[in-house]
Amino acid sequence: TEEAKERALAARVITVPGSQLDISRVDVPQTTIMRISNINVKTENRTAYNICKSVGTVRRLVWRASCIVDVHFETSESMNMVKILS
Repeated sequence: TEEAKERALAARVITVPGSQLDISRVDVPQTTIMRISNINVKTENRTAYNICKSVGTVRRLVWRASCIVDVHFETSESMNMVKILS
């Protein structure tokens, strides 16, 4: 059922005779890096970090240019990237 599917996806694992299998949605992005462009050049690193931290666990920020930053989320956030990106 749809409800059983959602429970299994929330648990991220299903048990079948003899083993446990990790499961994930097929539409989950295969990255934990998000690029933000057109960020205000006056935005401080701490401010950008705190904004990103409000949606997920941030590993680091990498500034590519004065208005572009790559946000590296922890790999533990991989299952949450759809939510983070929306």
